[in-house]
Amino acid sequence: MWRQIKKQTMKKLILSALLVFVSFIGNTISAQDQASAKGKQNKNRSVDERVKKETQNATTKLGLTEEQKKKWETACKERISANTPVKEKLNGSTTPVERKALHEQINLHNKKFDNAVLSFLNADQKAKYETIKKDTKEKKASRNKKGME
Repeated sequence: MWRQIKKQTMKKLILSALLVFVSFIGNTISAQDQASAKGKQNKNRSVDERVKKETQNATTKLGLTEEQKKKWETACKERISANTPVKEKLNGSTTPVERKALHEQINLHNKKFDNAVLSFLNADQKAKYETIKKDTKEKKASRNKKGME
């Protein structure tokens, strides 16, 4: 009698563990699909949509004035327009040497953007901007580190 109860209990435990495992796998796949869909959505935006979104974020986080917004939009549009063809080429099949050169071009465009932005921000806004850049860089590094493991 005890053996029957043990067998039934073991079957239930194994079945429960299997259901939990399948549920976990399903949730993981779903989360990955959502993340890739978000990435595709961002890539499909036009330059103007991306500029508008970045300007809204900057206005919220940095408290830009109307004049600063216009300058931000101009600098942002230049950066995105310059980086878009480089990133498309980067996504194509390239050699490591080409990839390094393309990354350097992107970094150059980003530095030009930073210099333009820093030229019209006040001291408080500059401090906030540098903090945001630092946090973003750390988040990217931790994401890349997790991806390598």
